[in-house]
Amino acid sequence: MASDYFIIKPEWLWGPAKEYGLIFGLSYVRHRDRYEENVRKTLSEVLSFEGSESDLRSMRVYGVPDREIENKSLLMVDQEGRGANEILSYLESRWELTNIDTLALPHRDLLIKVSTGGLKSQN
Repeated sequence: MASDYFIIKPEWLWGPAKEYGLIFGLSYVRHRDRYEENVRKTLSEVLSFEGSESDLRSMRVYGVPDREIENKSLLMVDQEGRGANEILSYLESRWELTNIDTLALPHRDLLIKVSTGGLKSQN
């Protein structure tokens, strides 16, 4: 399931990818903005979901403009204690969603791939 971005909701729960540990560690780094250059070079495809009132961020370091998410594919994990419904609702409120696929993972988790279209008009 190739994608353009991987979206993580940063929480203390484990996740089935190394990016979960990295974003958890960055959550506790003071002045994480100082790591922007490194994140842009190595982890720019990992987005953090900071809540429905905030823009997506790259590894909690810098904001990602909504236009960058247009016509892209996004991966997220739906797992017990860290459901993807809030992220899916957020995406549906901002972009036209053209496709949603799921793949079962161990431990009853799901890998969800969402394809976005254009931005919805913001009133």
